[in-house]
Parts: sequence; structure tokens; C-alpha cells
Amino acid sequence: TSGAGGGIHLQQFDANGAAVDGEQQVSQFAVRDQTPHQVARSSNGNYVIVWTDTARDTDVSAGVFAQLFDQDHNPIGGEIQVAEVTELDQEYPSVAMDDSGRFVVAWASVEFDQLVDKIAHIYGRRFNADGSPDGGQFQISTTPTSDDVVIGPDIDMNTATGEFIVVWEIGRFARRYDANLTPLTPELDLGATFGAVESPARVVLHPNGDFTETWTEGFGDSAFVQKFDG
Repeated sequence: TSGAGGGIHLQQFDANGAAVDGEQQVSQFAVRDQTPHQVARSSNGNYVIVWTDTARDTDVSAGVFAQLFDQDHNPIGGEIQVAEVTELDQEYPSVAMDDSGRFVVAWASVEFDQLVDKIAHIYGRRFNADGSPDGGQFQISTTPTSDDVVIGPDIDMNTATGEFIVVWEIGRFARRYDANLTPLTPELDLGATFGAVESPARVVLHPNGDFTETWTEGFGDSAFVQKFDG
């Protein structure tokens, strides 16, 4: 992000850390806020950037957008609005891409609930290598959380098989999927492992289906890592 409300930008660097060519604006809009953002890359060098954008809606609600690029940093198509349901906020996107260029985006979505007013669930959606949707959005989480405490997801993928895992709520919950978007596990509650967590967890999926999470506790004073069976 380039400044407050400055849009999403990219900069290429060579292997020595020197900038190559100039800075390039990714997002179509550069007003309000476009943040946070993530990048995922395929084996052929194509990549996708995802971000949260508040520039699109008159009520300043947030939406999740993506932009594909080829290996030469040329845009492939236009911006992609990731979610099908765009009421209220969609935010905290995370993305993973397989070797074929297909990618899955996971995000947190705020919804209305008759009992608790607003809740948040985690959703996902897969896209083809050309950026076209590969089906509709699907709900990942089964346990809702209050929208004011939700911590967005992190996703990792076996790039060869397309299997992936999503963790959320500071890594407390996890769920694995196969390449057909069929759940391999129910929602996994890993809460007993975590203490006073101060940062979102990051996850790595191993080829055998095991996964490893990292997180910090105690105002970022201590970093932890834990491996889980698949």
C-alpha cells in the first residue's frame, strides 16, 4: 500500500535486491484504503495479488479483490471481485496458487445474525488460471465468531495436488480440503494449543497432509511453532 488510501502497488527486485523497472499500480482505485494484501505465485511465474478494498461501495464497506499478472508483470484481465455475496464487509484475504495457475482465496465475511446482530464466517472461492471463477464461494467455518474479534484466515496449498488448508481466528481453527473442494476434515478446534496470542497464525501444509503453524504470544515477545497431524 502506498500511503493512506494510496492503492496497491508492486515493485520487482532482482536476486541482489535491486529494483527492476518502476513501481506499478495494481489496484484500479487509489482512494480510501486498499489493505491488507497477499501474493501467490505459480511455477510458470504467473502470480496473483489479493487485497481488501473500501473504494467500491458508497457505504464504505470492504470488499475483496484480486488481480492476475503474467511472469512479465503484465495484468491478465481486469480486477476480480472475489466474493459473490458483497453485503457488509469482506476482508482479511489470503491466497494460494497451484502449479497450474488455479488459485484459492479465503477471507472473513461479516454477516447479520438474528441473535447476535453481526457475526463473521470464513469463506473461500477458487479461480481458474485465467481468473475466471471455478464455481461459487463456499463456507469454510462452521463456528461463527463476533465480527469485532475475527482474525482473518491464512491459506497454504500443496501446489502439485491442489489440496489446501485454511486456518483462522489466530490459528485456533483449521480445515483441510482436497483438489475437488471436498473437505478432508471437519472444522478443527486447535484452541487448547494457543495461549494469549497476539498475531494471526501462519500455516504451512506438508506433502503428507500434516501442517505446521507459527504464531506469537505475549505482545509479540515469544514466537511459537507447532506441527499437527493431517
